[in-house]
Amino acid sequence: MRGKSYYVFVTSIFVVFLVLFIGSSFSLARTRTQREASEPSFSVQKPLAGEACVQQRTHRVAKYCFTLTNWGFIGSEARGQDETPGGCFMNDPNAVLPAPSFEFPCGSDLEYLFQGALWVGAVVEGETLVSVGADGWLWINEMFPGADPEGCIKEKSIRPATPNCNPPDTAGARSEQDIIAIYSDTATAGVSPDDYDRRPHKPIGIQIEQRSYSWSYDYAEDFALIDFTIKNIGQKDVKGIWMGLYVDADVASMAASSGFTDDITGFRATYPSALWGDTLQYQDAIQIGWIADDNGDLGKGGVVSDRSVPSVTGVRVVRAPTENISFNYWMSEGNDPVNLDWGPQKQDNWDLWIKNYGSWCEGGKGTPCGDRAKYFVLSNGEHDYDQIFACTDESDSGWLPPPGFCTDLADGYDTRYLFSFGPIPILHPGDSTKVTVGYVAGENFHYKVNSIDVNNPMAYYRNLDFSDFATNARWAGWVYDNPGVDTPDPVTGVGDGYKGKCFKLPNEGDTCLFYYEGDSIPDFKGPPPPNPPRLVFDNGKGYIKMKWNGKSTEEGRDPFTGARDFEGYRIYMSETGQPNDWTLLASYDYVDYKMYKLKPKLPTGHIVEWLDEGIRPDTIEKYLGKALRDTLERNPNKYTEFSPWVYPGPETLQISWYEIKPGDSLYFALQDWNRGLRDLRVNKAYADSVDLGLVSPSEIRDDYYECEFMQEGLLPSFPVWIAVTAFDFGDAKTNLGGLEASKGINAKQVFPLDSPAKAQALGEKVVVVPNPYKISENYQNPQGLESGSGQFARRINFYNLPAVCTIRIYTLDGDLVREIEHKKAEDDPTAGYDYWDLINQNTQAVVSGIYLYGIESKSGNQIGKFVIIK
Repeated sequence: MRGKSYYVFVTSIFVVFLVLFIGSSFSLARTRTQREASEPSFSVQKPLAGEACVQQRTHRVAKYCFTLTNWGFIGSEARGQDETPGGCFMNDPNAVLPAPSFEFPCGSDLEYLFQGALWVGAVVEGETLVSVGADGWLWINEMFPGADPEGCIKEKSIRPATPNCNPPDTAGARSEQDIIAIYSDTATAGVSPDDYDRRPHKPIGIQIEQRSYSWSYDYAEDFALIDFTIKNIGQKDVKGIWMGLYVDADVASMAASSGFTDDITGFRATYPSALWGDTLQYQDAIQIGWIADDNGDLGKGGVVSDRSVPSVTGVRVVRAPTENISFNYWMSEGNDPVNLDWGPQKQDNWDLWIKNYGSWCEGGKGTPCGDRAKYFVLSNGEHDYDQIFACTDESDSGWLPPPGFCTDLADGYDTRYLFSFGPIPILHPGDSTKVTVGYVAGENFHYKVNSIDVNNPMAYYRNLDFSDFATNARWAGWVYDNPGVDTPDPVTGVGDGYKGKCFKLPNEGDTCLFYYEGDSIPDFKGPPPPNPPRLVFDNGKGYIKMKWNGKSTEEGRDPFTGARDFEGYRIYMSETGQPNDWTLLASYDYVDYKMYKLKPKLPTGHIVEWLDEGIRPDTIEKYLGKALRDTLERNPNKYTEFSPWVYPGPETLQISWYEIKPGDSLYFALQDWNRGLRDLRVNKAYADSVDLGLVSPSEIRDDYYECEFMQEGLLPSFPVWIAVTAFDFGDAKTNLGGLEASKGINAKQVFPLDSPAKAQALGEKVVVVPNPYKISENYQNPQGLESGSGQFARRINFYNLPAVCTIRIYTLDGDLVREIEHKKAEDDPTAGYDYWDLINQNTQAVVSGIYLYGIESKSGNQIGKFVIIK
């Protein structure tokens, strides 16, 4: 048996095979030195004719950074793979950098995935075959794409503009970042032979179209949906098909020495219903396999540090052609497979395997080796008990007795799991089937110090928080197939309608399992926030002024609900642009209120029902009276859940989708800050006329929507990131809170400097910072980035540049050291800035001394000097 320590050796052999036979261009789990030493001679981006276009691409629009490939593999082996250049959402689309595997949150260096892979098993002419993206142990890869261009990864986006796609491909896009890959199992040359089957790879004859989707929306930012279409491209019937996702997490900070020795895994079938809560003890079916660090690496007292990994990830099937699913996990241990390679198994299954095939791999009872063993695990129908119960003797329930090392096993090990589903009885040549899974993350799984007592595992289990994980798992299903939304069938034009089921669980009293279903036709969408505005800047020395026209943002309709649901704008600033480093500068929103009704609950108490997301003062006055409006304007917190306002009647009111009856108890809360939008409007007098109803809606001019905001007191020599988001008021019918657009959509790095045109008009000279430059100094920008990292790493910075110019740097003897072409659009917020990295034109670091610089542009020339001290 082989472990992670064996990867380097096997990988080297595999790369030799791949270069010799199919010329593929990816690196596996090697060190950086090994990868550079054995880099193939052809380009990783533009493969030669006929070579497999093997690529890796990363989802970057959500809270996670998640890498998928076009060779049946997910993750990057703790960044052993490089992200293929050219991604629409890469910071630098030309960079070749180690790809995050499943980094959560993105930019944190906290990894929740080492590797994962698609497994497909079937019977072809009586022979059991399994094809895998990776097996995780013997380093077998049996799925590959075609040649460039058909085999290369494609990206699409529903966003009308993406940072590095010009123009973006929006045709047929379903999410903010669609990653599309097509690959098959039919390549045989260069594929590593299977040691246990003692033959080369034997294909099933299938092609997989893999489409993964991600969104930045609040309810969808913690999961990706992966849609697989499996097609029989061979000439023979493919029978008894089982599919699965194999996952090896190795949860840890990248700063940790290792993360693969203390993972725990399990399966969660249900969670208290989001619809009914605890009132009727209903349970939502979430059917999700999960894996996490055993204790989250929390600090003393449960403190979360920058190396803590408190979250959990897992796989949920949201569409499968069968309701049969299996969940199996095991520990792979090559040093002592007979005693330490182990996974839970039903005694009947184990006896069946021993009777027909003899030993399991090299004598262990965990890692499946060879096609027959992999198919056996894919199709065994087991739902393994959670790992923390490894020392609980379940032999009375038909399981193998606990292993001798169960104490080590129960409190975390090098665990991996396989979530599988099937069988599909048969695919004739040309037939296909679809499977969709959600790859889901959940925060605060570990929220306190939690130790595993193998004699009392429930004490540990009760201290795990599945709430955020379960919420995200629900939303993964709802985004795949919207509940209550009847999507027309693309062929018949008719939808099946909304269906709901409820089943009593055995021995659970009045607990009920609740299936919240759509119409079984995929939607792959959810309610989006309003589109954020397009920003332009009019900056000056020490301030940033952002401007936008918000007509399309404010008047746009939510395609999910059909409502104009815009509520307001939020303005943010960041010193790094990283997802977790934004400061809210201001928020402006309509003056409106959330309205709730108290429904009696027998025998005592009440239930709170959210009636209205944002009822305006004039609507309150129209239906409920001027006195209530005036009271709320004087004191918005006057009425509460425990001191409500009672509607006196006399008639029942129909407002929007809900009704209010005489005697109903209501209370109100501010929708947001209730600050109003007037202070943002450029033409405030005209805005007042519109808001007072003096201008009819059909006659409102576009300049009513002109907005601006200025942030002062900034250092001219340091850039910041600026973003303006739009948010809505939510949807009371589905209990969905307000949604806010991602800051990354329109975020721009800007300098608090005069524009090049303004600087020229004012006669401002080019400024060099720092001067002198001392190599011994620990230069810091406001982000706290030291020299050697980030925006100001080993840089001489030039400010007040013309938008288009040439920077030349000379020694005192007049020798040219470096020439930099600076070409920016005049309205680019970084048009007046560029830098020199202290490297000469021969790619050597420069020495100490006095240097001259010249700035050449159409508007004239400037000269100056600076000093470098090493």
